[in-house]
Amino acid sequence: MTIRISKKIPVLTVEAIKEVIDRNHYMRRFDLKFRIETGFSTMAARPRIKLLIIGRRKYVVSLVREKNSLRISDYNYQEQMGIIAHEFEHIIDYDNRGVLRLIGFVVRYMFDESYRKYIEHKTDIDAIRRGFGREVLAFTKKQYKILKGRKLKYTKKFYISPNKIKELMIKEKLIF
Repeated sequence: MTIRISKKIPVLTVEAIKEVIDRNHYMRRFDLKFRIETGFSTMAARPRIKLLIIGRRKYVVSLVREKNSLRISDYNYQEQMGIIAHEFEHIIDYDNRGVLRLIGFVVRYMFDESYRKYIEHKTDIDAIRRGFGREVLAFTKKQYKILKGRKLKYTKKFYISPNKIKELMIKEKLIF
């Protein structure tokens, strides 16, 4: 496993990344690169395209840098751990797919909204079951509190609500 983290990533975020990796042993087997980019989401994970077919897969986790968007530094430590755990679950999912299944996944995710919602819900549920329930809940609550307009609408459409997260954690005895 190798981890490369851009020097532009805030120290608090670097610490959150390290803690999520320490608590999630599955993440220790991946080559990860963290960098700052432009984008719609606060954070996104994906395989590196040129290494998709040949050799061991490597993954890039991008953090948004736009001033008019929410940046990772807008979140506290626990909230950052929640989104990092969520993105790491995407990586675990990607790694369990062969190349053709991964390509099919990407196409379906882009064009089938019900599938996208299913994947995002499953990703949150997997992170919660892996022990990051409080963190995912904290991140989601913050999203609902500070997002506005189309970003809030998108979040409500595709991601689990804070109330559903609480219900799941209580039902599965994953809280307190």
